[in-house]
Amino acid sequence: MSEGYVQLLCEKWNPSSAESLVASAGEVGIYLANPANGRITELSELGEQIPADRGRIVADISLSGTGEVTFQFWIDEDVDVVCVVRRWKERGASVRLFVDGLDWVQRTAVAQWGIAAGLSWPAAAAFVVDRRGKSEDEDWEDWAESGSGAVEDAPELLAVRGADAGAGSTLLSGFSVWCSEPDLLQFLVQ
Repeated sequence: MSEGYVQLLCEKWNPSSAESLVASAGEVGIYLANPANGRITELSELGEQIPADRGRIVADISLSGTGEVTFQFWIDEDVDVVCVVRRWKERGASVRLFVDGLDWVQRTAVAQWGIAAGLSWPAAAAFVVDRRGKSEDEDWEDWAESGSGAVEDAPELLAVRGADAGAGSTLLSGFSVWCSEPDLLQFLVQ
């Protein structure tokens, strides 16, 4: 089991979405370049660091040429946040930020960044915050696409767009609405 993650599901994803992801991270003290050495890295399937530059990362995570990209954001020279951006639906993306190895304050900062991104991106269909990782094995992409289905382990926070989002899901029976935004983004807490 993971030690936690934040996941954003966006129905429309393009180069400006990719740029927004990178820029918004920097605004909250999470950087694409390692603060100590300035290196920017993608990760191979085996977890090896592959040198990159900002332009390449933004181009790669725009998903115009690939279905999935893994790279690192940095909090300080030794603390990183692994980010996986992959195709979701035909034109959307799933952005998953893993908070393994972070202390609770750092996990909370990543969660707050994810929540802010989910609120500010009009194409965000849903986002999940689970700093403890209880729900890591759940398929949120499938759940958000179908809006129904059983989920074994619920995250600490789930937000879904639409007044009837997840109406057929047994998952939502265990949640209460924490607040509702004007554009009908429902915040559900366990």
